[in-house]
Amino acid sequence: MHEQFKQNIAKIDALAINFYEKDVIRSAYYNHLNNIPIANHALSLLKQHGITFFNGEMRINNDREERKKLYKRRENRTINIDTSNTYQNSFLDKNKSNANVLEKMLAEAEVTHNETKKLIEDCIRLTNECFTKGERSYSMTLNMIETLDSHTQTSMQALSNFVQPFLNLFTGLQPQAQKEILEKSNVLIAKITQAKDTSAALCIKLSTIKAHKDMPKEKDFIQYLENTIDKFDKYVE
Repeated sequence: MHEQFKQNIAKIDALAINFYEKDVIRSAYYNHLNNIPIANHALSLLKQHGITFFNGEMRINNDREERKKLYKRRENRTINIDTSNTYQNSFLDKNKSNANVLEKMLAEAEVTHNETKKLIEDCIRLTNECFTKGERSYSMTLNMIETLDSHTQTSMQALSNFVQPFLNLFTGLQPQAQKEILEKSNVLIAKITQAKDTSAALCIKLSTIKAHKDMPKEKDFIQYLENTIDKFDKYVE
C-alpha cells in the first residue's frame, strides 16, 4: 500500500500541469484515502485530466497529447488565490465578486491540511529518533501526535461537509446567508490552521531535542581534532 501511495504521488508530480492544480489533485487523493468528500472544484479538475481514484489506486485515462494541449491552454491562465489568511475582510467585501469563494476557501484549507499531515509525519520520524520505544516520553509524544492527526482530520471533514451544499449556489444566496456561511467556515478553518501551528511547534521541539542529542558527538569530534592539531607542535619543537 505504501509503495502504491508513492507511485501515485509520483504520477501526480509528473503531470504536465501547473503547481496549483497538482496541489489540488494531490489533496483530492489524500481525501480519497481518508474517505473525506472531494470538493466539486477538485472533481471537475480530475475529470478534465481523466483522473479517477478507486480503492487507493489512481488511474489516468487522458491521452498524453491531449494533456499537453490542455496544459498549454491553462498555462496562460492566471490563478489568484488569497493566501493571506484574512478571509473575513476579503470575502465579506461586497464590492468584490463572490464567485467560487467557497471553492477557493476549501482549496486553501486542503493545502493547510496537507501541510499539517507532512508536519505530523516529520513529528513521528523525529519521535522515533529522539526517544526509545517503551520510554514514557515516546508514548506521550505519540499520543499527542495521534490527537493532532485526529483533530486535523475531523476539522477538515467538518469543513468539507459544511460547505459542500453551498459550493454551486453560493452567489445566488442572500448577502446575510453568504456572510453566515463564511463566518462558520472561518471558525473551522481556524481549527485547521491551529492544528498546523501546533504541529509545527511540536516539530520544532522534537528537532531541538534531536539536535541536542547529536551535539555531544559533534563536540567529541571537534575535541578530537583539536587534540590532534595540538600534537603537530612536536614537529616544530
